[in-house]
Order: sequence, then C-alpha cells, then structure tokens
Amino acid sequence: MGRILLLAIAVLLASFSGCSEEETPTRESIKLFNTRDEAVRQYIKNEPNNGIVVSLSLADGAEFLLSKDRQKVYYLGQLVQKGNQTGAERITPGFKFDGEWVKWEIDSLEDRTYTVKLSKESTDQGTYLKELDIWVVIEEGRHQNSAPDIMPVNAILSYKVLGTELYVPGAA
Repeated sequence: MGRILLLAIAVLLASFSGCSEEETPTRESIKLFNTRDEAVRQYIKNEPNNGIVVSLSLADGAEFLLSKDRQKVYYLGQLVQKGNQTGAERITPGFKFDGEWVKWEIDSLEDRTYTVKLSKESTDQGTYLKELDIWVVIEEGRHQNSAPDIMPVNAILSYKVLGTELYVPGAA
C-alpha cells in the first residue's frame, strides 16, 4: 500500500512539473533601447513567425502590441518607457480562437488591469483592425463577468501597423 501511494505521489509530482505557466515579465526585467523604433524592431524580430504587429494606443497612455502569426495565433505585448528608454515585451501567451469572440483580463507591466475582447463579428464599440481581420475592445479594469447588456467603454484611441514586411498573407 505504501509503495502504491509513493508511486501515485511521484506520478502526480511529475505531471505538475510539466505544467508551468509562461511567466509574465516584470517592468524591471525588460530589455531597454535608446529609441522606440529599436524596441519595436526587436519585438517584431522576436515574435513567432514574424507576423503582423499592430500598436494600440489607449486613453490612459498605455500602448499595447497585438500580433497574429501565420498560424493565426494572437499575442499581446506592451511598449513601456523607463526614463529616456523604451522596451517592448509580450505579456500574454499565444492563443488561437475559432469561435466568434474571446474575452480575458490581463495585468499590464505597470500593474494595471484591462479586459481585452477580440471578435470576428462587428461591434459598435470595437476598433476594427483590417490587417488582423478582427474587432478589438480594451477596457480599463476587470470586466470579464460584466452583464451582457452593459456597453463596454473602449479605451483604444488609435492604432498603427508596425510590422508586416515579413508577413505574407495567406501563407501557411
């Protein structure tokens, strides 16, 4: 009986060791560059499969980087300022969705919380990113469990395509 219990514990521990979550970088651990352009170039270079990268400027001054690779996996990163230097780092693992929409909460590198919603359907409050063929809403705060009839307040002021030169639409 003791051997079986010991074996069960060993199997359980072994299964947990393979389930580590991708760690979110801290503001202090991000590599900084002298210019914003250098930080963006390095971010694009490090992104999987060199996909499309779009900068999303928010009302509170935050700047997120939404990207989609050739396998249609989405990632969210962030540009941060520290003194006169700029860094860029991915803050979410990759995710792929085949449904009509996906919504989740994130913590920024400044420890602010946002709710991000991506949709393949048109939304009045969303920002349409034609390069990614997706509607995006980013709300300040936690809104994951908001009632469906509450209209979200989209914090996105503008967006700009930063990297598509290495991306070939329709390529597998």
